[in-house]
Amino acid sequence: MKKDFISESKKRYFDAVKIFSDKIYCFQNVLECGIIGSLASDDPYPQNINIYLVINFFENIDAIAKAARQISSTFHDWSVFVLSEKFEFCGFLCQRKKCPAKSIECSDNDCGKIELIRKSKNFKFDKELFLTSPRIILFTREQNNYFDKWRAVNGITEIKEYEKFKTLIIKCIGCGRRFRFLAEEQKHFKSRGFQLPKRCQKCRDEKNYGESFHGGGDDFDDYDDIFEPTKLN
Repeated sequence: MKKDFISESKKRYFDAVKIFSDKIYCFQNVLECGIIGSLASDDPYPQNINIYLVINFFENIDAIAKAARQISSTFHDWSVFVLSEKFEFCGFLCQRKKCPAKSIECSDNDCGKIELIRKSKNFKFDKELFLTSPRIILFTREQNNYFDKWRAVNGITEIKEYEKFKTLIIKCIGCGRRFRFLAEEQKHFKSRGFQLPKRCQKCRDEKNYGESFHGGGDDFDDYDDIFEPTKLN
């Protein structure tokens, strides 16, 4: 059976989250720790790290938050959802060392009511969206994990699937050569609403900076067939 491809970046994210979960396992108030979102799916190119914690009281939050901040040495776009046993959203672990910090975020009325638990009036926790996410349980102190129990109670049976991208071969309208448009690049383009590139990197550089610009070259190959690029839906 063919194994799913795992990118180097995804492996690094997994390793960083595993280190975090190992560090907080000693805190008995953390009842469960898991990964949700694209990192928990078969998407080889996740764009963020989303972790959830189930806790029953707010001790050791400073140590837990410190362990979470160390994820930033690997990747900066991470969030840790903090939930109670009753599936109440408490907030996110704050990414700052002090609470409150001198930040405009700290001006939100509910932010920091529980030290180092961040809340924002612009974020509304969606239970259904949360529970339809793929999940990986890193550890749980229950015989049956909380996440799946919450799914059952809320009648969640369908799990979100993330779109998969494959490398495209595109013919440059400038020089006529064919270049690779990698799956990771496609995901980046789609997340920002960009259209598929029509020119190779060399032609884009020359168009933007002039013909004298000598940037990095494209990964060119001689293909017998021209593959028409598919649309990003």
